[in-house]
Amino acid sequence: MARTDALTETLATEVLQRAGGSSDVLRRLVDRLDHELNASPLQRTVRLWDLSATQLGQMFGISRQAASKWLAEGAPAGRRDQVALLGQATDLLDQWVKRERIPAVVRRPVEALDGRSRLDVALAGEFELLRDELADTFDLTRIAP
Repeated sequence: MARTDALTETLATEVLQRAGGSSDVLRRLVDRLDHELNASPLQRTVRLWDLSATQLGQMFGISRQAASKWLAEGAPAGRRDQVALLGQATDLLDQWVKRERIPAVVRRPVEALDGRSRLDVALAGEFELLRDELADTFDLTRIAP
């Protein structure tokens, strides 16, 4: 384990130096690594939102055990549209918010959601509303002259 930690630290230091502080380069690298590791949209959401299997289950109206199975094997075909909407919402957050801040951002009340947090909306299974609110939030054409 110590060797793995040392190698990880060495690689991270090298990547940071080579990226020259470019957050765009680092984000693209992380996206590429996510892809290489075959992280599913559900796995990414759990990791980035800092969710428990119980919370993931609540989002889809399933048990914690079923949520764990979905994480390991994928969601059933009939639920993939919902998973895709949640994945799109997570992609928007990942594009516009620093990863370490995402758990706080999804837990903060949002006026446009009647004071509910984005996590509350997801826990209620309202994935389309969540995705649309995030798309509106990050729509820079609304503020451009």
